[in-house]
Amino acid sequence: METYAVTGATPSEISLSINQNGPYSDWIGGAAQGMTETDIDLDVAYRTSGEGDCTVVLGNVPVSATYTIVLPAWTPSPGTPAWTVAWWNEALRETAVHERTHVEIYRRGLADLAAALATATCSQAAALVDETSFELNRENCEFDMNEYGTRIGLTMESCLSGGSPGSANLDLRPIAALPILIGHAVPRDAVQT
Repeated sequence: METYAVTGATPSEISLSINQNGPYSDWIGGAAQGMTETDIDLDVAYRTSGEGDCTVVLGNVPVSATYTIVLPAWTPSPGTPAWTVAWWNEALRETAVHERTHVEIYRRGLADLAAALATATCSQAAALVDETSFELNRENCEFDMNEYGTRIGLTMESCLSGGSPGSANLDLRPIAALPILIGHAVPRDAVQT
């Protein structure tokens, strides 16, 4: 996990600081409140016999991922009202739950990919990777659209076309981002625990 510093004594000031200091998201077109970076590694090889037969050879861990969740960090100054601290704690909890959901989406999809690769032919393996990439991207886009995308005017098409906060191109470093919603974090009705 990584953090970025935010300042302020009120929810509005803290939100403004997040807007100025949060990680940049292409899809949102500005700073994100939280972000999940996923680095996916495939340990899969093809072995061809002298007769031209091809076998998929999996490493000990054929599909693995490293996740970096980026969240805001705020320390209240002495005398900060208790309601501001309570607001912050809830906003941070909701952001962490949102980002954790992206990790769970990746974990499920990548576990399914590893299982499918175990019985795949050489010609099926590349298609499985492409299909998994598309499905992970779609699932992350749907999640973000339901959480906040529709509400702030983003589109599923722009998410799927590469501006995605949850793209899952297995050859790249996918990113999932949560936008800043001034005055509060993720709407309380949008995040489930």
